[in-house]
Amino acid sequence: MTNRTRTRTKKTATDTMEAPKKRTRKKTSGFSAENATILSAMEYITRNLSRSVCDDSAEGLIDQSDSEACQYLQQRLNLGKRQVQLLSACMFAYACNNSNGFSLDEIAKMMDMSAIFSLGLEVELEELEDNGLLGKTGPFDSAWCISKEARKAFINNKSFGLESLRCEGNLEFLQEVNRNVKAGMRHDSDGSICKAVGRLFRINTHLPVVRNLDKLNLNNLDRWVMLLMLSTLGGAEDDFVNGRDLEQALRPNDVRRVVRQIQQGTYVLVKKGYLEPYAEEGFAKADSWVLSRKALTEMLEDEDDVQVVLRDDTQTSGLLTSYKELKPRKLFFSEAMQQQVDRLGELLSEERFCEVRDMLSQKGLPKGFCCLFYGTPGTGKTELVQQLAIRTGRDLMQVDVSQLRDKFVGESEKRVKAVFDNYRRAVMTCKTAPILFFNEADAIFGNRMENTPRSVDKMENALQNIILQEMEKLEGIMICTTNLTSTLDKAFERRFLYKIEFSRPNAEARKHIWQDMVSGLTDEQAGELAERFDFSGGQIQNISRKQIIQQVFSGTTALNYEQLLMDCNAEKLSRNNGRKIGF
Repeated sequence: MTNRTRTRTKKTATDTMEAPKKRTRKKTSGFSAENATILSAMEYITRNLSRSVCDDSAEGLIDQSDSEACQYLQQRLNLGKRQVQLLSACMFAYACNNSNGFSLDEIAKMMDMSAIFSLGLEVELEELEDNGLLGKTGPFDSAWCISKEARKAFINNKSFGLESLRCEGNLEFLQEVNRNVKAGMRHDSDGSICKAVGRLFRINTHLPVVRNLDKLNLNNLDRWVMLLMLSTLGGAEDDFVNGRDLEQALRPNDVRRVVRQIQQGTYVLVKKGYLEPYAEEGFAKADSWVLSRKALTEMLEDEDDVQVVLRDDTQTSGLLTSYKELKPRKLFFSEAMQQQVDRLGELLSEERFCEVRDMLSQKGLPKGFCCLFYGTPGTGKTELVQQLAIRTGRDLMQVDVSQLRDKFVGESEKRVKAVFDNYRRAVMTCKTAPILFFNEADAIFGNRMENTPRSVDKMENALQNIILQEMEKLEGIMICTTNLTSTLDKAFERRFLYKIEFSRPNAEARKHIWQDMVSGLTDEQAGELAERFDFSGGQIQNISRKQIIQQVFSGTTALNYEQLLMDCNAEKLSRNNGRKIGF
C-alpha cells in the first residue's frame, strides 16, 4: 500500500514537471480571421521565430505556407504573399529590440533561401520601401526596418498605403516636405529622404505646388534647391535658406556653383524672379535667400495660402496691430473738417485705393498716399488714424519715433531704413496694405541745415534725406501727426498728398463730445458746458475720466453736475500767477 502510493506520487510529480515543457514548445494555436488583427496575423506568421534571431542566430523559419493569416494580411494590406512575410519579419524585429531591422542575409536565412535566390527579395524590399512600408535603419546601414508610419498604423489595426500620404492642401504638403527634408539635411547618403519626398510628390499631383514645380523643368540640382526653398514655408524655423543649409544638402562643388551664380544673378531661379536676398533690419544678407512673392503666387496659386505663409514672416510679425484689436469710437468735427475726413476715408477704402493707384501708375506718378494731420493737441489726430484703420480694414504699423535716433554714427539711418523696409515687406505680404503711422512726427521730420560744418547736422540731413527718398517711392499709406508745423521742412510738406488741419472743435461739436463722453448730461447741460469752456476733445476726455474716478470713490453712478463744473474750472491752467522775467 505504501509502495503503490509512493510510486503513484512520484509519477504524478513527473507529469507535473513535464507538462510545462510541452506548453512551451507550443507557440500558438490555430489562427482565425474572425476576430483577427494585423498584429495577431503577423504574430502567427512569425510564431516559429526565436528572439535570438535578432542576435545573429538564425533559429526558426517564417511560416511560408498559404495560411489563413497570410491570406488575411494580403487582403488587408493589398500586398503579395512574399511581401506580407517580409513585412511580418521586420515587425518582429521591431518587437524584439525596438530599432534594429534585418539584413538581406538574415532575411534569406529565415526564408530558407540560398544566397542566389535571396537576391529576388531585394526587389520586394525596395518595392515595400517605395510604398512607404519599409526603410533603412540608418544612412550607412543595410538593415531593413518597418517605417514609423506603417508601424503606427498596424499597431492601431489600420491598413497603410501611399494614400495615407495624400495631403488636403499646399500648406499641409509643405509641412510634410519640411519634416522629411529637415530629417535628411545631414547628407542623405542612402537616398531614403529623396525617396520619401518622391513618394509625397507622386501621391499629391492634385496640388498646385506639385504641378507647378514639375512645369519648371529644372534639373535635379536646381529642383532640389527649389525644394529646399519650398520646405521653409512648411516649418516653424527660419523662412530663408543660406549657404550652410546648402552645404548640408548638396555636394561642396554644387554649393559653390549655386552660390556663385546666385550672387552673379545668373542662377536660373534668380532669372525667373523666384529668389531674392533675405533682408534683416533693413539690410540684405548676401548669403541668405527667400522665395519672392512672385514665386509664392505662381507655385501656390491660392492667394489665401500665400497670405498665411507671408503673414507668418518673422520680419513683420509683432510690428503690425490688427485693425480688429482697435476700439471703435465716435469722433465729432466741424462740418467742413468732417467732409475732409469722409473724403479721405473713401479714398483709403480698398476698392478706391487700388483704382487711384492704377491711374497714378499709368501716368508715371508716385503711387503712395502720404497724409499729414497737424494742429492743436487733443483734437483727435491720433484717434482718427485708428478709426480710419478700422473703417478701411487696414492693420496699423505704428513707429516709435523716440527709438529711431541713436548716439552711434550711422545707426539712426539704419533704423529709419529698416522701418521702411519692414513696411514695404508688409505691403507686399498683406492682402490689404497697412497704414504706416508716425505719431509726433515733428521729432524726426525737421528742417534740413544748409552749409553746415558740424558733423551732427550732416548726419541729421542724411536722416532727413533717407525719409524723403522713402516717401517718394512709397507704395502704401503713410500718415504723420504733429502739433508743430513751423519746424517742418518744405520738402516734406510737398510730399504729403493730403494735409488736414485739426482745430479746436466748435460749440456744436463740443456739445456732441460732452454727450458722448459723460453719461447723464441733459441737452441743456451739454450745451452750457460747450459754450462756457473752449475745450479740445482731449480735455473733455480728461474730465470724463475724473468723473468715473469720482463715481468709484463715492460709490454712485449718478452725475454730480456741480463737481463736473469744478473739474472744468480746474482743467484750465492759470497763466497769470507768475512773475515775468526780464527788464
